[in-house]
Amino acid sequence: MKSRKVAVALDAYKCSCQAFNWCAENLFRKNDDIILLHVYDHKPIELPDDEVKKLKGFGYLSLDDLNEGALKMKERKAQEMMREYTNTLLKMGFEADMVIIKGENVKVELCTYATESKIDLLALGNRGLGVVGRTFLGSVCDYCVHNAPCPVLVVKCTCSEVEGKISSKSMCNKVEAAT
Repeated sequence: MKSRKVAVALDAYKCSCQAFNWCAENLFRKNDDIILLHVYDHKPIELPDDEVKKLKGFGYLSLDDLNEGALKMKERKAQEMMREYTNTLLKMGFEADMVIIKGENVKVELCTYATESKIDLLALGNRGLGVVGRTFLGSVCDYCVHNAPCPVLVVKCTCSEVEGKISSKSMCNKVEAAT
């Protein structure tokens, strides 16, 4: 059987974890090339000059130092989260590559990665944005379905707290409990 290149887009929301669980239980095959993909955006903080001077009182020499510290924190948290997802898959007997991308626009970065890496299937969870949320924010799922170069699997979130973030201790309990 030919191996597939399957990318699962992940973040720290419960719906993402639910999509991860669904893929681990229903989609992945032993010979798949699995990519766990996380895109985070980092928009530098901008402050008026008089506010920048106040940063020195918090131990920052400049706004650049503050932005660099915030970026390092995001990178560290992304690494920790993705390591947990990867370790969970390892416990189930699957190997996966972990890819973390810093970008300006998550949905565009997902489609760009899928194109450049020749992904066969992109899977992601939806956060259940209503009509208003999709209109003003735009849905990552909607964008990927219409713009990705490959089939897109959207796992519908059934969490009661659709917008809730997961804590590392509760991360993907369902899959870990199943192993």
